[in-house]
Amino acid sequence: MRGIVSPCTRRTWHTGETGVPYQWRGQTQYRRACIAANLGDRDRALEFLRRSVLEGYNNYIGMHRDPDLETLWDDPGFLEILKPRG
Repeated sequence: MRGIVSPCTRRTWHTGETGVPYQWRGQTQYRRACIAANLGDRDRALEFLRRSVLEGYNNYIGMHRDPDLETLWDDPGFLEILKPRG
């Protein structure tokens, strides 16, 4: 597994760093969050989720149902991201 995770991780952390912050409305950051969560890096996953929301990603129901983010569902930081705004 190490041979698979390492190249995947390396590519993923650099994905989306194109200098165009609203490209794909936060989907790239969202996918990075999913990968980080699956790798067990909760802090990085939450940071990517925060960035995705700032960039326009707003599928909050999807976040709460996404099995890739299941490890975050009980995290206070994740619940804060899901709180209604406004």
